[in-house]
Amino acid sequence: MLGRRDTMRYGAIPAVIYTKPEVACVGVTPSEAASGESDAEIVDLPFQYSGRYVAEVERGDGLARVLFERKTGQLIGVHLYGSYASEIIWGAAALIEGEYRAADIREIVFPHPTVSEILREAAWASKL
Repeated sequence: MLGRRDTMRYGAIPAVIYTKPEVACVGVTPSEAASGESDAEIVDLPFQYSGRYVAEVERGDGLARVLFERKTGQLIGVHLYGSYASEIIWGAAALIEGEYRAADIREIVFPHPTVSEILREAAWASKL
């Protein structure tokens, strides 16, 4: 519309459900991966890996499900359930858009203590 060339990449559009707790996702879903659309390693981590989450969320049971493409190690999907999910998902979308691999994410310095560190913890938990 403005005369600038641009490409729409639908694989990095985040979605949020503003419930309590929040639900947020971006990229490939576990069911898409299971159907053979991609060969994904799925890393599940409780939000309790974050000390801040434990300190601030009473009886919190948040979960991060992070998908990495086995062949390339590239981040292809993130699904979050818990407080702060809506605040974290944009970063996951940016990592997918930037085609970051697990090895790349391990090298990023995340502010500490933050719940968003769950993305880096998932990269470290990956076997890729």
